[in-house]
Amino acid sequence: MENNYKLIEGDFSVNDAREVVSSLLEYKIQFHNRLSFSHEIKKGTPDEHSVKRREELMQEKERFLQHLATLGSDATVSIKAEIIVS
Repeated sequence: MENNYKLIEGDFSVNDAREVVSSLLEYKIQFHNRLSFSHEIKKGTPDEHSVKRREELMQEKERFLQHLATLGSDATVSIKAEIIVS
């Protein structure tokens, strides 16, 4: 059984889009920092999955910010994000 949840759906100014998406990505980056740190404390090594995922998220954040930088300050950005639980 699959359940879908709308996380983000709307049109945003460039500044608002930057804030919303950057905040979500930064939260996930910090989440993986905490997981890896906890794993390191308990087992003596960082959690490889969390380290890899953190790097991926940091790259995605940078790519997103670079895209926004190409837009005019008066542009509108349409963002849709969905959570799918299966």
